Amino acid sequence: RKTDWFSVNRSIRKNTARILWIHATNDDTTPFADTEPSRQAGFPHVEFMVTNGLGHKAIYHDKTVRERILSFLTPGNE
Repeated sequence: RKTDWFSVNRSIRKNTARILWIHATNDDTTPFADTEPSRQAGFPHVEFMVTNGLGHKAIYHDKTVRERILSFLTPGNE
């Protein structure tokens, strides 16, 4: 398959599970601009958390991000 077939923007359309998509605006590995199609689509099952200054690697070391992930995964927070 061509590389674009593996795009999150393609696969997210077929997935109906709740999704927490966390992305840093300064991500140098996966550009924030690549999230635009999915953010603009307004999928009801996708929740975006946008961070600034955390980049691609530090994002999961951030206390606020970790707390948001735990909240998302906690039963009853639907």
